[in-house]
Amino acid sequence: MKAENSKSVLKRSIISSLVLVVFFILATGSIFLLLLIGIGMTKEYLGDGVYRETEVHERQHIKTEGKQDQYGKWDGWTTIWYSKKGSSEEAFTERVYMTHGVRQGLCTRTFPDGREEEDHYLNGIMYEFRKAAGSGPTTGSSFGLLQERTPWFLFAMEAFGFDNSYLEDYLDTAETLLYSFTFGPDEFEDYYSQVEDSLSQTPYDSIIQSNLSFSGSIGFRKMKDDQLRMAVIDRYRSGGASTFSILQSTYPNYIVEMNNNGVIGADLVQFCNVLDDSLDLMGGLDPEDPFFADSA
Repeated sequence: MKAENSKSVLKRSIISSLVLVVFFILATGSIFLLLLIGIGMTKEYLGDGVYRETEVHERQHIKTEGKQDQYGKWDGWTTIWYSKKGSSEEAFTERVYMTHGVRQGLCTRTFPDGREEEDHYLNGIMYEFRKAAGSGPTTGSSFGLLQERTPWFLFAMEAFGFDNSYLEDYLDTAETLLYSFTFGPDEFEDYYSQVEDSLSQTPYDSIIQSNLSFSGSIGFRKMKDDQLRMAVIDRYRSGGASTFSILQSTYPNYIVEMNNNGVIGADLVQFCNVLDDSLDLMGGLDPEDPFFADSA
């Protein structure tokens, strides 16, 4: 009996420790990530549901304005200004319709000289109405795929000081080096890192560092899609529902994924219960606060 009690105490201690880790990720993890890779971010509420976020990177600035959904993700017409740090040139401006943080619909990009590009997105990927349904990309190069799927990324990189020809040269060089190896899909990251390390000793390092920083801010926004985070936010608005019950009703795939990764259902229930108890001890949060989604 004592052994069973000891196991129970140990198990609960482990779960409590995991809850503390979750708190750190939910409350400060994204901020810590940004600080770790050298990104400063400020967020302002401008009224009428409109927010402004300003990112200061080592080599670039990004300012975004628009409305956000209940989870803090851009939602509706959103304007993004990209600029190279220290440049006197006017910012490159993107005006795009977002749905829960994903480009969805019309996107208009304006260069400092007044030139404009316009395209449409479906679930974050550029969609060409004139293309036959199911048609694939016309080129297999990395640069070609960026042109056909996410031209907004090339636009941003140009704003950061890397025109398309230079970026294409870098990607072609990286591909050539990768093709010199033989490896399977599971080994791609290792060989890609090796190629990137090699090119970091060349002038291409400026692209690598800028992309690393830019990818960090993109990753920060992806963290807002974490379903446990969204369940916690939903709990505060539910009027008493438990986090686990919300996962069951709204995010059942999260439970399936956890089970597939070896988490026993009873342990997940206990974890959520400890999480709820700990959240209650922290005190209430006001769901009507404009910055509520950033504190949950």
